[in-house]
Amino acid sequence: MKKTFLMLMALLLLVPAMASAYDYSITFVWDPNSPLPDGYRFFNRIAGQSYNYSAPDWTGPETQITLDFQCTEGQECVTYHVVRAYVGLDESGDSNEVSYTFDGVKPDAPGAFTATYDKAAKQITFTWSQTNQAKIERWVFFMKDNDDSSSTYKAVASVNGDSAPLNLTYQTALDLPTKLNHVQFTAVAFNKSSVWGDESAPVILTINLEPPLPNNTLRIDVVETKDAHPYLQP
Repeated sequence: MKKTFLMLMALLLLVPAMASAYDYSITFVWDPNSPLPDGYRFFNRIAGQSYNYSAPDWTGPETQITLDFQCTEGQECVTYHVVRAYVGLDESGDSNEVSYTFDGVKPDAPGAFTATYDKAAKQITFTWSQTNQAKIERWVFFMKDNDDSSSTYKAVASVNGDSAPLNLTYQTALDLPTKLNHVQFTAVAFNKSSVWGDESAPVILTINLEPPLPNNTLRIDVVETKDAHPYLQP
């Protein structure tokens, strides 16, 4: 029976399962056999284990499936996968084996974080440091109005981990609303498995943006009015 080719497609979902674990999903796809078999059996294992061919992790006729996995927070979880085709009691050998590594290690908070705003150029410059920089997928920078107690952080910029300069300095355009006087920034990194780290220490900037001047020149027009003499009242 023809061997199938197994391919790991993508990480579809990541949600914290609890305080100590992450749930995530992986989609797998493979080439259909010709002629078509009765179905396929899918098997998972972890490092140091063998496949349990008497207990497949999935059975069915599809050639694309999504399976759920869990990784303990703080660990790097590697899984291995093969698929077999079957007709009646006849079963093929293994497809090629694929593996996926989920990084459950939360990135450290960016250190030595600074933010500098150039009001004239309307540009913000961030600098920071990062441990295990090679594992970072992206840094995201957030801002909120420090004078408004109801204000919440909103993302204003981000930079890819692969393209960040070695000195970890990033400059981008940022046109702040004129009503802001004091703004607070923070930075957060997430790794290649979309596990978010902790926030950096916040930085508060005093922007002192002046309100716009009026477009027109103020003037006073005096209109003289005279009351009619009582004798002339109707």
